[in-house]
Amino acid sequence: MPTTRIIKILPLVFLLLFARALGEDFTAGTSPGEVLVGDVIDELPIIDRNTNLVMLLEEIRSLVRKGDLEQAQTLAQKALLNIDLTEQNKFYLNQVRKEETKIFYEQAQIAFKDENYTLASQLLGRYRENVSLELSERKIQREAQLANQGDKDATLVGRLVEELDKAKKDLEEIRAKSGLAEDDSIPDLERLMEMEKAKISKTTVEAERLLVSARRDSARGQYDAALESIDEALANLPSNTATIALITDLYKAKQQIVWYKMGEAMLKGKIAQVQKLVFDYKTIEESRRKAETETLGVGDEIDFDAEIAKAQQKNIEQAELASDMIKEAKELIKNKDYAEADGILFKIKNFLEPSTLTWPIILEAALVKNRIWLEKSEDARKIKDWDAAKKHLSEFKTGFYQDRDIQGDTLSFGRPGLKETKGEKALEKELNLADDMESRIRDDQRDPYRRDITEYTPNWKDSRLELEDMLMRAKVQFINGDLTGATETYRTIETKYSDNLESKEMLKKISSMRQQESYLGYLKTRQEMLEEIEREWERPKVFDRQIEETQEAQSETTELENKLNLIKIPGVPFFESPLDEVMQELMRQAKQFDLTEQDPSKKGVQIIVLKPEGEPLPPVTITLQSLELGKMIQFITEMVGWTYDIRADAVVISKSGGTFKGRPLETEFYEIPQGTINRMTGGTGGGMGGGAADPFAPPPAGGGGAGDDTGIKIKAFLEGAGIPFDDAKGHKFVFDGFQMIVTHDRRSLDLIERILAKMDGEAGIQVEIETKFLEVQEGALDEITFDWKYSFGNPVPEVDPATGMPVVDVRGRPKAIYEKNFVGNTRTLAGAHSPSGVPRDISVSYPDNPDSNVIIPNPTPKLPGNIGIGEGVKPLIDVSQNFDGALGIIPDFQASVLVNALKRKQGTDLLSAPRVTVMNGIEATITVAQEFIYPTGYQQANIGTGGGGGGGGLGGLGGGVGGGINIPSATPEFGIVSPPDEEDGFREVGVVLRVTPTVQKYNQIHLVLNPKVTEFDGFVEYGGPVGSIGTGFSTATVLAPSGVLMPIFSVRKVTTEVTVFDGATVIIGGLTREEVKTVNDKIPVLGNLPLVGRLFQSSAESYQKRNLLIFVSANIVSAGGSPVRENIQNITPQSIFKDPVILTPTGTIRRSFKAGEDDGN
Repeated sequence: MPTTRIIKILPLVFLLLFARALGEDFTAGTSPGEVLVGDVIDELPIIDRNTNLVMLLEEIRSLVRKGDLEQAQTLAQKALLNIDLTEQNKFYLNQVRKEETKIFYEQAQIAFKDENYTLASQLLGRYRENVSLELSERKIQREAQLANQGDKDATLVGRLVEELDKAKKDLEEIRAKSGLAEDDSIPDLERLMEMEKAKISKTTVEAERLLVSARRDSARGQYDAALESIDEALANLPSNTATIALITDLYKAKQQIVWYKMGEAMLKGKIAQVQKLVFDYKTIEESRRKAETETLGVGDEIDFDAEIAKAQQKNIEQAELASDMIKEAKELIKNKDYAEADGILFKIKNFLEPSTLTWPIILEAALVKNRIWLEKSEDARKIKDWDAAKKHLSEFKTGFYQDRDIQGDTLSFGRPGLKETKGEKALEKELNLADDMESRIRDDQRDPYRRDITEYTPNWKDSRLELEDMLMRAKVQFINGDLTGATETYRTIETKYSDNLESKEMLKKISSMRQQESYLGYLKTRQEMLEEIEREWERPKVFDRQIEETQEAQSETTELENKLNLIKIPGVPFFESPLDEVMQELMRQAKQFDLTEQDPSKKGVQIIVLKPEGEPLPPVTITLQSLELGKMIQFITEMVGWTYDIRADAVVISKSGGTFKGRPLETEFYEIPQGTINRMTGGTGGGMGGGAADPFAPPPAGGGGAGDDTGIKIKAFLEGAGIPFDDAKGHKFVFDGFQMIVTHDRRSLDLIERILAKMDGEAGIQVEIETKFLEVQEGALDEITFDWKYSFGNPVPEVDPATGMPVVDVRGRPKAIYEKNFVGNTRTLAGAHSPSGVPRDISVSYPDNPDSNVIIPNPTPKLPGNIGIGEGVKPLIDVSQNFDGALGIIPDFQASVLVNALKRKQGTDLLSAPRVTVMNGIEATITVAQEFIYPTGYQQANIGTGGGGGGGGLGGLGGGVGGGINIPSATPEFGIVSPPDEEDGFREVGVVLRVTPTVQKYNQIHLVLNPKVTEFDGFVEYGGPVGSIGTGFSTATVLAPSGVLMPIFSVRKVTTEVTVFDGATVIIGGLTREEVKTVNDKIPVLGNLPLVGRLFQSSAESYQKRNLLIFVSANIVSAGGSPVRENIQNITPQSIFKDPVILTPTGTIRRSFKAGEDDGN
């Protein structure tokens, strides 16, 4: 048999050696002198016509030497597919093909060794194809050589004979190296012996397995199956010195099985079967002896007396073992291991040889085995499973009456039962066990406290267990601080178990804790916001950054389109050929030159020509050079005026429908984001339509969301981008407000895809802009002035001319007037630099009744927010008064000095930081201001004339104006008093930011900024006072201010355009201003006196400093609110900011972190 196998393998080996010889012969050749290829490169990621073939060939051979055949084969295949066959590189391509042939041969050998015959067959098929191709080329070369040499004898047959002789020599060398015989007719004895040993080893292992299986089946009582396994092992196992021990074991195992069957037959009282088994036992013994005698030459007979003695001793040992096994089974029953105990007792009942010695043991084993049912019934009763308890009790009774070991079997050698062995009382006692169990079960069923609720509410226990488990889970969550999880669990309990009080109480407690937590959150947020204000004063810092380049979207092609682009067909001429025959020829050529598929069944392209009814196919006359298959189809269909459609598995040629001029039409659906729509239409979407200036005016026409206007604009945008839409060519465009449906050729659809990909990436960008105003003002005042007054001469008491009575001061003391007065002219800072205004007090005077004159104060409105230049400086010392209030009078003169001294420092700081996030290209406005409404004009103020009224209250003011003359002041008229960006009579006092961001390449952001900060400073009064002059004794003269007040605003604004990097901060404006005011006055001569001269000088200085900086920061942010291109702390570009609390119909719930969110995701 081994010789036959070798003879069958030798032709295949011969074929491999013959192919190898041919491959080695084909490698002979001469390298061309020079190869013009591309530059030498170290790596060949892409193989094309510019690849250096010398380096490629060396790389393939290097991979072969390293054993990386798969990579070498891949490089060779790519080279043959992608590099054109020209005269310059023909030699090297042939070398690459020969290397590929060798690789296929080596891979086939490896597959044979690995017993992968399917793969080996495929590799040999590829090998044969390459060899056939090489033979064909060699044949052409030989024929050309013969044509040149004339009558020289160099036939192909002779060459093949030489190659065959060489292959035979190689085969002889391989036989010698591998140790094979020189001729197939000479058997290789050593090889045959090795094969025989292997066969014996294999059959031995199988026989041992069958022996183990037979012993396992015998232990289970499956004697027939065990005997079949042993017979199978004996039939397959050869008889020799190596297997005789195993053969003996097989016969002994077979005898043991027959012995067990004999014992069982004796228990059942089958005498005839016992006799037959005894005969079988002897037959097996003889066969064993015979096998041992034939092999070893030993032929001893059996000593039956010794065997009987052994059997008796064995019975005693079995009885002792059975007693121990019963004790073990009882222990197992106590431990509720009923299955193990039942198995032990079953072995005793069925495998213990019955005899007078073993009858009591077998009976006890049967009773203990049957009482297992009582134990099971008691267990079921305790767990209140009445049906199972009754079932087990019934099994006990059935087993008691049906077990022959308990009831006895006189036919089986007079086997005694329980009654014959232990008497009638023992039988009744065993039955009473069942009656007692039945009574306990009946009493339990009548006791409601023993009944189980699941009998009436089946899911009660499961429900209680689920409730306890959920309560425990909620408690654990609450104790460990997982209030969100505890709340969810308690809410689930409240929903499923509405009467559970614990869940309601705990939800109340958690709500109280959450309330405290929310209050702390309020305090935390308040403090953080205050802290953010402090942090906003921080000046910008320098951080490194990198500019990233953007990449254009890439389009994908189908497998069939790849084939049309990769399959290259040599030049083919057609003259008046029908269109279907032309396509058949292209299909044939495509299958021959398809190098993209390894499977021959998948090579080529399916081309289907749809012939119109009643019309002939057009003839084709064209000569095509070497081109791709797709271009050939396109040129041919364009020439005959037909169209083609590239489908999933075939190219369909038709006269019309789906293509135009060889370009197939396809339909694509494009969903367009709103940002992209805005950019393509140049507005904020179709839904805006342009706002009306009058809020109560009807809305203008247009807009319309997804109306025709938006679709027309998008279509016009695509046409402007170079995508024509011609209805005659089948082009279609539809826009429904959300997606765009376009029917066009694939080239235009790909262009639309690239345009939308580019615009979607930019239109979906959001920009966060912050404009920060930092303004610091500081003022300081340092003043000390002395104002002297010196009066001398004879003092005369001051007399009131109206009454002739002395004038007294507020203390009732008479005032004195000196003949000569000396007053210093030193000034204070406020008097030197503060502007003086017109008094605004209302004056009511009576020419004929001065005592009734009244002055009503009406102070000038102050300008808030300014630093006073010495205002409010009051005299520090007035030495014209004594401590008791009397004048400091020196005889014949009076001197007084007023000392003004003050040192003041004050300032104001302003921080305004409006911030807004807006989509790319959209204008955003943020306003944080008070709406200040003020009048733009005033009516003329009239005091009015009385007509003879009497003197009312306020000294006759009420009616004393009668008969007066009105002198109204001129009321100014105002036109438009507001700036161009404000409404007339309305101002927004606060911060207003208008910004339009545009994201450019290199992550630059172009900003059109209009930040503005407006502050209200007060009012200014226009016009003169309004007066009414009295003409009589009781007619008053009234003077009042005009009351024409107009507000004054301080504005800080910037209108500019800047370009910043993503995340950068730049200064877009600023102001630095400092104002210093000084006063240095002194009285001549006296001011120059030593020491005391300072008392006759006034010196003051004040300064105001203001520094204003305006910054702008821009950040590109994602839809989740995080920076797009920066990782800041644990915030990644994919982070999403969400409100941690959500309001639902069931109440507030809190979001929980999922996997990865704790890392900032």
